[in-house]
Amino acid sequence: MLAIGYYNVVRKLVLFIIIIGGWGWSLLKEPSHWSLETIFYPAVGEEKRLFEEKKGLDISPVKRFYYNKATIYFNRYTANFFGLLDVNSYFFGGHPREDVSGRVFRPKMFWLLVVPFFWGLWRMRLGSKWWIALAVLAVLRNPDGWDLIMVVPMGLIIDNGFTNLEQWWRRLRK
Repeated sequence: MLAIGYYNVVRKLVLFIIIIGGWGWSLLKEPSHWSLETIFYPAVGEEKRLFEEKKGLDISPVKRFYYNKATIYFNRYTANFFGLLDVNSYFFGGHPREDVSGRVFRPKMFWLLVVPFFWGLWRMRLGSKWWIALAVLAVLRNPDGWDLIMVVPMGLIIDNGFTNLEQWWRRLRK
């Protein structure tokens, strides 16, 4: 029984080292800018042109109300939020995907860990503090570098995946 406890501690430690090492390696290969700029900057260029086009298509009051300045910030926020939830950007560096300006896609974790990650989502409950961290990170203009905060919840999910895989393997062998 004591050996199982040591096994779990060693497994968690090795997993932590692999995840932190992968994230650190990605930051060494492509350093982050660690900017604290938020999404609340004026619309410029293509964003401003698209906003004016959408607003000018129809003159109905509903259209004018729907396409107000807040939609620009809402679109930026949702793009950042769902970008932080995108598993592809953590394991595969965003491949295959077109280049999105302002976003840095680099593999932050070893790609074989995607199997225990998805297996770990089964019956996994993350606390609300990680959803709050995601919500705050999405306010940043470019959350690259700051997404290092996601190491802990992703590590917990992967560890849960290894636990579930081990239990599944034991049931399968019986």
